Amino acid sequence: MFFRDAHPFEALSQRVLPELVRARAGERLVKIWCAAASSGQEPYSIAMLLADLLAGHPGWRVRLLATDISQRMLARTRAGLVIRAALTHPEMVEALGHDVPRVFMLVFGAGCALAGLAGVIGGMTFVTEPAMAASVGAILFVVVVVGGTGSLAGAFAGSLIVGLLQTLPLASAASLGDAASALGWHAAAGSAWRPVLKLTLAQVAPVLPYLLLVVVLVVRPQGLFGKRDA
Repeated sequence: MFFRDAHPFEALSQRVLPELVRARAGERLVKIWCAAASSGQEPYSIAMLLADLLAGHPGWRVRLLATDISQRMLARTRAGLVIRAALTHPEMVEALGHDVPRVFMLVFGAGCALAGLAGVIGGMTFVTEPAMAASVGAILFVVVVVGGTGSLAGAFAGSLIVGLLQTLPLASAASLGDAASALGWHAAAGSAWRPVLKLTLAQVAPVLPYLLLVVVLVVRPQGLFGKRDA
């Protein structure tokens, strides 16, 4: 995504680029070579910084050379990069020639279409009513957090894990005590845990996803596929 590394771009915007502009004030020409650009995130980000820095100084020429760009990656990620940049730096995205209101309109339309599709699919499983989202909202929250926010692969993996946790125990007659014994833990005869250990896995199946949520938040707060903020 744009400006993915905060510290380097902060140094660029506050020190490096202003000094470069002052040094080139005579010829009013800035030349920058961005190597190993890959998806083009860095050169786009630098172009945004320069557009903001030179906004009140007409007559400047900028030559930004980006090399080692992956055409395949650029073709697949360009739309997503523009959308994310439009949310955080709309003026800079407009300066690069993109129609930000049109981008927002298309994203909103696509979101509405996906919401409608989800309603059709969910309507075959749940009772179709205005509040039908409330019945699955909690479990969807578990899926997103377990998989990792902002990760499509994480959402897919989280949905599979939560689905298995909800359905597989239903086919088992084993109890929590049997599962604890398999793990090598045995409760004493007078233990307060004895009533809990008598519960079957099928009885506690609805609670298992939320127990997984607690474990993930303790061990890996960003989720299985999420990335920790810098």
